[in-house]
Amino acid sequence: MKNMEKVMLDTNILIYATDSKSRFYNKARKIISSADSALFCISDKTLCEYYAVLSNVVADVEKSLNYFKFYLLNDSFKKISSTKHTLFYLLDLLSDQKFKGKHVFDIFSVALMKENGIKTIYTKNVKDFAVFDGIEVVDPL
Repeated sequence: MKNMEKVMLDTNILIYATDSKSRFYNKARKIISSADSALFCISDKTLCEYYAVLSNVVADVEKSLNYFKFYLLNDSFKKISSTKHTLFYLLDLLSDQKFKGKHVFDIFSVALMKENGIKTIYTKNVKDFAVFDGIEVVDPL
């Protein structure tokens, strides 16, 4: 089997793949459907953010939980979790870039990527990640 490059999926890709009213829905669904041909990674933080956004948009909590379970239980997506080392990567990035506020969540994603050897992220929010060296930021939508 060919050694596939790992790609982090940002929360917005999952949201667009779920929201059939989004203009990005079809492209995002295509990405999610191609999970067997790429090594897509989803972090525990991304799953939490996904549920938080989705449960505010979808009135049915049970439906939101089912979407969450789809990603959690689907072996086509590699799940990555934070460790104590992630927090040290985060501390270095925060100290280096002097970020604050809500940007800490994007920086946390970068820390997870660095710890897990992931060099590419798919996101609609390219500018949020473009400031980091060694990260390829792709807007696939």
